[in-house]
Amino acid sequence: MVGAAIEADSFVEAALSRQVPARFDKALKVVTTQDKWIMELRKYIPKDFDTLKRWVPNERFMLRWAGPSLDYPLTVEQFESHLSNENIHGYSLAKDDTHVGYGEICKTSETSAMICRVIVSDNMRGKGYGKILSSRLVEVAFEEHSLKDLYLNVFDFNEAAIKCYQDIGFHEIEKIEGMREFEGEKWNIVKMKLSIQEEGWQGMKASVD
Repeated sequence: MVGAAIEADSFVEAALSRQVPARFDKALKVVTTQDKWIMELRKYIPKDFDTLKRWVPNERFMLRWAGPSLDYPLTVEQFESHLSNENIHGYSLAKDDTHVGYGEICKTSETSAMICRVIVSDNMRGKGYGKILSSRLVEVAFEEHSLKDLYLNVFDFNEAAIKCYQDIGFHEIEKIEGMREFEGEKWNIVKMKLSIQEEGWQGMKASVD
């Protein structure tokens, strides 16, 4: 949808109700008809780091967000080393040039990848931006990276995230008990999958084609 213009509030409402996916033009932008704000999914750039670091306030949150792949506190050197892996593609969601979200497409083969480390600014949570970010990552994975199957892991107590992923077409394929442990707590992981040919994703694409 090259040059698609969608009013911000209407889009968020539609995305939350699953009427449309967050599927935008090839420039990865959403522009309101009144030009009130521009939302853009772009590749991560170093200046995004300071904002991202503020979203991770403690060790518990770090484990929930990044698993064992990153250590708290997050440092520039650690994150740059993480992103130096050619299979990890980091993307930032920006609203009016303000960094409001981050997520990764981590390739596991020529045709598959994990959607990883999805996070939204704490003052933007509960407003639909997580669904917009996740939907855009899925679209980029399928259309820009030519992938066929996407996977993700989410803790079973993160019910809001699970619902978000279900709404954009992911379904549970496995649950692993006690996969992570923090200060004596055992956390269960739900594994989810979305394939490009699945009815849910194709139906969401068709709604805006």
